[in-house]
Amino acid sequence: MAHAITFDTLAYSKKLIDAGFTQQQAEVQAEALSDFVNEQITTKRDLAEMKSDIIK
Repeated sequence: MAHAITFDTLAYSKKLIDAGFTQQQAEVQAEALSDFVNEQITTKRDLAEMKSDIIK
């Protein structure tokens, strides 16, 4: 299913760097969180598609 969630990894990693993370730590953390968001979060569109599939 396609997800319609936008996660700004650059802004997130900059905040982590400002908080004391190294650039490498911040980039890895941002990528990991982005992967989680894109793979695990269900959107309203996802639910509508599932409902349509169930009805069929």
